[in-house]
Amino acid sequence: FASTIYSIKEGIVTVDARGRVEQMNRVAEQLTGWKEKQAAGRCIDEIIILCDESGKQSENISVSGLLKRDISQGEIKIISSKEGARIPVSISATDLINEDKEVTGKVVVFNDHSAELEKEAAAKAREERILRQRLALARLSVEESINSGDIITAKRIFTEVTYEAIQTGRISIWLFSEDETEFRCIEMFEAASGNHTEGIKYKTKDYSGYFSVLRKESRINSADVMSD
Repeated sequence: FASTIYSIKEGIVTVDARGRVEQMNRVAEQLTGWKEKQAAGRCIDEIIILCDESGKQSENISVSGLLKRDISQGEIKIISSKEGARIPVSISATDLINEDKEVTGKVVVFNDHSAELEKEAAAKAREERILRQRLALARLSVEESINSGDIITAKRIFTEVTYEAIQTGRISIWLFSEDETEFRCIEMFEAASGNHTEGIKYKTKDYSGYFSVLRKESRINSADVMSD
């Protein structure tokens, strides 16, 4: 068993009956920031520190407290590494029993759930973004200023609703001049201030590459609307 824990892909820590660390595998070292030699003999609560989402150490619960009850099925907790990183893990434990059937300690197993939770968060954010976009389209479809031809009000409503949908800091509407020598902003909404402005102009000759693509394609794709 002593050699087996070093080849397991989960984080493994063994403790004695007093909760003192005896062994750690490399995964456990990476997650906690402690080397096995440094951790040996220390209380497990020094090595695996439970914290809340803000990184504050939990006052009401500890690993040694968890080990006093059945956590064989695993519980999701956040641990704070020696370097201060917050890592979501599932913690489970089982008894170490000697030949006389006496409990001599525990084997603590913890799995890193960072990637899994990141995927869940990304999926949730994507669903929320799609919902915002649908709500924006629904609102615009019944907006009176758009249907009545009130351009001044309509363009303000359009930029505000578009901001609600994609939540970037600035939304603007631009038009070419009749001779296509200028590109003029007819409406700009700044989310931080809530202000609406207009009138900025750019000479197309100063950005020939950009505008040649815009004339040809009618749009420019952005991989990330928040930064491009």
